[in-house]
Amino acid sequence: MVQQSLVSIGSFFVTSYVNFFGPAAIAAFGVSSRIDMVATMPAIAIGMAATALTGQNLGARKPERVKEIFKWALLIGTIISGFISILAVSFPKFILSIFIHHDPVLQIGIHYLYIVGPCYFLFALMFVSMGIVNGAGQTMVTMVFSLLSLWAVRVPLAAYLSRHTYLGMKGIWIAMAAGFVVTASVSYLTGSTEITPLNTAGS
Repeated sequence: MVQQSLVSIGSFFVTSYVNFFGPAAIAAFGVSSRIDMVATMPAIAIGMAATALTGQNLGARKPERVKEIFKWALLIGTIISGFISILAVSFPKFILSIFIHHDPVLQIGIHYLYIVGPCYFLFALMFVSMGIVNGAGQTMVTMVFSLLSLWAVRVPLAAYLSRHTYLGMKGIWIAMAAGFVVTASVSYLTGSTEITPLNTAGS
């Protein structure tokens, strides 16, 4: 509850930075956010499965299986997320045209997908790793790291790059991509660290 509330507040700040650049930017961000949501769905589903399987095997006192769960969930998730990422970067105009046809909005959205789209493949890494950690009962850890990546990286970086550099609106997209990179990296390191003692306990 706390995590989702603070994430929503952080998204409000990011949206307010986008609003500064006018209606076309607002519309492009709205459409692009829908694409983000579609891109996250497979990774979220696989992450939830990883959470359930991790908890199940720890409850059955078979922690050695968690490593296999982590490996296969990452593999399947990365293939799916990577495919979505390739589509987003290769056909941004076609994908955006499904939702909107106004050229100024399309151009902004295309720039968004060129910057943020390559990070879609990180979604599997992020949600699977967090799923493993949550399944091990360490929900506070994932909450802290998620909030740090949002409030220590994305929100302040978006404010700085969009208002105090020549990047303007693109600075917000770069900040969002940076937030994904930080979250995925920290989540993976945390998930890998969590697996090590479980494997030791299983052996």
